[in-house]
Amino acid sequence: MSGAGQRSAIMPTKVTGDYSKLPAEIREVFPYLYGEACELRTSWTVYEHLFMANEVRTKLLSEVLGPFLGRFQNLLQDEMFIAIGRMTDPDTRAQKNLTFWSLVEGCEKWNPEVGGELRTRVKALAADAKGIRQHRHKRLAHYDMAVSLEVSSLPKVTLGRIRCVIEEMQALVNFVSTRAGFGTIIFESLDNPGLTWNAELAVYKSRAYDALEQAGIIPQGEWEKSWIK
Repeated sequence: MSGAGQRSAIMPTKVTGDYSKLPAEIREVFPYLYGEACELRTSWTVYEHLFMANEVRTKLLSEVLGPFLGRFQNLLQDEMFIAIGRMTDPDTRAQKNLTFWSLVEGCEKWNPEVGGELRTRVKALAADAKGIRQHRHKRLAHYDMAVSLEVSSLPKVTLGRIRCVIEEMQALVNFVSTRAGFGTIIFESLDNPGLTWNAELAVYKSRAYDALEQAGIIPQGEWEKSWIK
């Protein structure tokens, strides 16, 4: 039904495919909302796999990768904050944004009943994502003075909240997709633990090498011969 998502350096992800049967009012924006929902699902899957699913694995990776793993964890979490904020932002006086609100407007023109229900559900999504947008606005897009100087604080956002919002986005995409005759999108098919396998494999090999080096089976510093300086 569709191809892989395509993301450029500055544009949202678009899932390629044949959307000719979709109503014209949503045909342009739907592939991007679909694509961003897929990106968020993938980001969450990687985060959950590396930092939540197996404490032993996380500890082992941390021992080998050190501060780099913590930095990656923070970057991945912040990327989800940013993506959720973008997709639930309202338009401003200066510009219209490509968000779930864009999908609402298109659906209201195509089918007022579907559009009305979608508007209610997107309002609920935006409310659930409010704390995430505040982090994006006051901590990621800008350094809010009061927050930075610890005069005021930001709302606590749990991992459960992030997961819930991502699942809401997937449900919204499927709500429109099924009513427009596009079919049900199986987001679970994106769950691929193998995404991080090469990185994990390098860590496991590194530990095995260290053990061999300590046992005297491999000369000390042998690895430096292949080190690109």
